[in-house]
Amino acid sequence: MGNLQIIVPKHLKRRINSAPSGERYSDVRSDIENIRTEVDGLVNGFRESIYREVEAACAIGLRLAQHTKLWRDFTEDNYWAGMERGRPKIADQPDAVRFVLLWIFRDSIHGDKASLYWRAVELRLEARNSAEGIADWIKNNGGVRKLADEAAAQKKEAKRQAEAEERVKKMFHPLIWPCKLELAREAEDLKAEQIGADLKLTVTLENIEAGTAHLLVHSYEKVIV
Repeated sequence: MGNLQIIVPKHLKRRINSAPSGERYSDVRSDIENIRTEVDGLVNGFRESIYREVEAACAIGLRLAQHTKLWRDFTEDNYWAGMERGRPKIADQPDAVRFVLLWIFRDSIHGDKASLYWRAVELRLEARNSAEGIADWIKNNGGVRKLADEAAAQKKEAKRQAEAEERVKKMFHPLIWPCKLELAREAEDLKAEQIGADLKLTVTLENIEAGTAHLLVHSYEKVIV
């Protein structure tokens, strides 16, 4: 099967390729509504056509993410009135694509697909900051659900690694360092000392494993405080 050809309507192509500072919000809104109308008219079998509309929606979202005035007008649009999730906030501008997807899929025959498509494209958009080629990319990589699942797994793994790194940082805090002690014969009496006793140890750092310092205690003495 040949590659999917992306055909962008002329009234969208000019604004997708450029985002002049004087662009009017009314034009942006019209573009979004045109996409929503196209999505509403597509049946589930026309997935490739939906991918094309999603690519156009992502391009608009990226424009909104870069232009404060357009984004402010978008957040104040009456379209958001009465929505269960509420209208987007100014602080949500980095996630503008997600809200454009929410707009185009709201009340469509495809149900709430906004979150599904957002999960699928979010990491790609973060890496490339461009919507170009998204339709082909979705089509050639197993479809939107597969990509969404892969992205979720990737984010889960990234979170796990970040948490592991944070645990290591805490382990190596200059004031808190987990230790495992091995007592030399001369220091065996240390086991009889009371908990809470103030002691001065003479040790050798044998190794560090999994964030724990392995120490060989040669001798110790009590500290008078």
